[in-house]
Amino acid sequence: MKAYVARFAGLSITTEDWLNHFHAYWNEADHPTQHEALKAVDFDAWINGEGLYLPVDMKFDTSLADAAYALAERWDKERSATKGKFGKKDIGEFSANQVSLFLDTVVGYPAFARDAIDEMEAVYAFNESGNPEIKLRWYSLALKGGLYTVEAAKWVETAGRMKYCRPIYKAINRVDPALAKKTFLESGVHFLHPIAKRMIAQDLGIDA
Repeated sequence: MKAYVARFAGLSITTEDWLNHFHAYWNEADHPTQHEALKAVDFDAWINGEGLYLPVDMKFDTSLADAAYALAERWDKERSATKGKFGKKDIGEFSANQVSLFLDTVVGYPAFARDAIDEMEAVYAFNESGNPEIKLRWYSLALKGGLYTVEAAKWVETAGRMKYCRPIYKAINRVDPALAKKTFLESGVHFLHPIAKRMIAQDLGIDA
């Protein structure tokens, strides 16, 4: 990358310029294993190929996603008897993206009963999360079962981005229309972007 920038900084180049530089760099470098690897690359297929498939069969490591899916499946299987079967360690090593994927997956299942949602909150403390991506998915899950409307309404008062606030307002409105309208009129109308404010007002069926 450094050699590429040094060679072409400030210039407009073609694919041929880049390809010639690429081959020249590696031919001059003392990397015999790279020379052999380059011989196996079908550059014509990569540059000029057409269709939906890549020139090589890509292999991806899905272990991080698999862990999130597995945890979601456990909750789905144990939905009627979750007490004591889950703990904070379940997501202790998860990144925020893994937690989000777990919640995305669980949201796709049939609504969970209050006991299961309460147990999930007890062990994972999603209400205390400061990550809006997690909060969006958590309240989407809880509200699907008609739960945590007050907590969701309190959070949405500070969620300025439409990708967060609009789906939560709509979800609250399905459970408690009066609370959704009250929260929006007392908070949302005062700080939301005009486009977000207009669209949410339409969702809630009110003038703002």
